[in-house]
Amino acid sequence: MFLWGSVFPAIRLAMEAFDPAGMAAARYGTTSVVLALAALVWRPRLPRRPADLLPLGGLGLFGVFGYALALNVGELTLGASAASLVYNTTPVFTAPMAFVFLGERMGRGGWAGTALACVGVTIIATTAAEGVRFTQGAWFVLLATVFQAIAVVVTKTLLARRWTPFELTAWSIWLGTAFLLPVGWRGVVDLVDGSVSAAPTLAILYLAILPGLVAYVLWSCALTHVPAGRAAGLLSLMPVVATGLEVAWWGILPTWGIVARGAVTIAGAALTNAARFGGSRVKHGVERSTVHSLCPK
Repeated sequence: MFLWGSVFPAIRLAMEAFDPAGMAAARYGTTSVVLALAALVWRPRLPRRPADLLPLGGLGLFGVFGYALALNVGELTLGASAASLVYNTTPVFTAPMAFVFLGERMGRGGWAGTALACVGVTIIATTAAEGVRFTQGAWFVLLATVFQAIAVVVTKTLLARRWTPFELTAWSIWLGTAFLLPVGWRGVVDLVDGSVSAAPTLAILYLAILPGLVAYVLWSCALTHVPAGRAAGLLSLMPVVATGLEVAWWGILPTWGIVARGAVTIAGAALTNAARFGGSRVKHGVERSTVHSLCPK
């Protein structure tokens, strides 16, 4: 969660030199190259069946292409801490999707937490007095949460088909990068020819390797052991990380109003995470003997 929480201020830093599409393409293009090198060791399987290729394509489309573009556009008008608080509603969308598509049942506490988180983000995003309102940027960040929720459910489904976390990370990012290049190729060119200053370049490299690769693998590992709705609830820690880094890097202090409203959102997500889940039609573990896996038991 620390790695993903750091995404918000790092995106803001990288956007000083890139447009949203170019930044996304440069970020995931770099991750794709690192994954290609790692694939020489772990050798991910090729998706040969349409039943696997279509979900993997959807994972790249929603979890990489749609998520990255929507979040980058959103941060054009929202600060890192505000964007992370809006993005914190991911469990609000994940839990109902997991209920419908995975058969994960959530108790009353979970539904109450979902409702509380929804109330919190609505208060944050519609309050102009604190500088955060439901502008176009807020809508785009909210759209990124929907894409992330879809990706969580698709990931859980593919894990049940014996795809490993590394394989899912590799194929989703490779396919997502293929979707991004036609609209963001200029960002890749700028990164490669060295025309970008040091700070945005380092931000891209950081985003590509740690949140873009390590965090994706760890997230898939988590989904092999816990229900999708509960895993998404752990995202409630991200605003704390994002706000702390925003203060450290730019000295931007959140107002007490934002802190209070953010606490409502985080409390709702935490309540969702603490809820009892059960009845999933998807098995929570994968057999390590099938293919190489990076996840500990």
